[in-house]
Amino acid sequence: MVEGGGVMNEKVPGSVSGARHAIGAAKGATPSPPGSLCACCGESPYAETRRTSEVCGPNFTDYDLLADASLPMVCGGCAAMLGGKPGREDRPLRMAHFAVIDGRLEFPDGAVLAAILADPPAELTAIAWTASRQRHASLRCGLCVPGVLYVGTEADTVEWIPGRDAPLLAAVSALRAHARREHVTSGDYPPHVIAALGAAWAPNEAVVARHRPTTRLDMACSIVRRPEVIQESATMPIAEPQRKAADLLLLIAQTSRDREADPIRFWGELLPRRLARACAQRDLLAAVSRLMSDAHCNATYPHAVQAVAWVERMTAEEASEVLTIWRQQAPVVMALTKIIRDENYADRVSGAELVALIPSKGGADDE
Repeated sequence: MVEGGGVMNEKVPGSVSGARHAIGAAKGATPSPPGSLCACCGESPYAETRRTSEVCGPNFTDYDLLADASLPMVCGGCAAMLGGKPGREDRPLRMAHFAVIDGRLEFPDGAVLAAILADPPAELTAIAWTASRQRHASLRCGLCVPGVLYVGTEADTVEWIPGRDAPLLAAVSALRAHARREHVTSGDYPPHVIAALGAAWAPNEAVVARHRPTTRLDMACSIVRRPEVIQESATMPIAEPQRKAADLLLLIAQTSRDREADPIRFWGELLPRRLARACAQRDLLAAVSRLMSDAHCNATYPHAVQAVAWVERMTAEEASEVLTIWRQQAPVVMALTKIIRDENYADRVSGAELVALIPSKGGADDE
């Protein structure tokens, strides 16, 4: 079933089998001519590796999503897609959001997933959002093409057209300033929430109402979290890890050709999106490499060399802490980076300064 009007008129349409092949490749499967006939994806470029009864164990319920459940074998790509053990390094895909970008398997958190949906990279081939982390959203993925994403979820396949649906993310973000997730998904807002939202309530609720009730709205409300409220009159210390995260981001930003070409668009739009994408990487060095690539940084510039060398000198704990701050406190880090850039750097910063500088969009899983 495709939510959103898309048409899939085959048992396993090319867009679905193509997505399964792309996910399998990202999981390490290698084509082996002449391929095989797979119970999961049908005609597969990968050799058969495991019996269907082994891959689809006693708790498997999605037999209607297989190409032909009567076939005895599953190819190496689908076996990898549906495999994995909880608690191990190769955990099941059903336990996380994921995206296949330029052939790489990435595991974005809610904030990064929202950034991908708002501005999908051209190299995106498959993407999935999971709520319970118990069912195989990968089986509901469709092959993404420019302008149309087929997002796999636990319930159905969501047709996501960025030009049409990205405003939903902005509307949910605006409503979540004062409303709880269940208020937005149900449309039942308490009077005090409507009063707190003021003039922002009606236009944003009108956008959301067009998507209610849908899995699309459930997904948007899950990945867009309630913004943190910062007291403008308060001052707060800049912790050493936050300072380190902001300093590193500034070093990278200073080497970006995009910043040189259009500084306003870079700081206000491009850098927040590209930082969110980079944070899907497994470690800080990979995140720095991805950010420098996406921001078109000159790797030979002294600041770029300094940034990479700094990360390489960090202990595993330090690097993990910086990456966690980038992921969970990106708006604050962006604000601190701008303060450093403008030479207003101090050991304490006022709430008013942060409020003035924090980007209006962003968020992470509200779970």
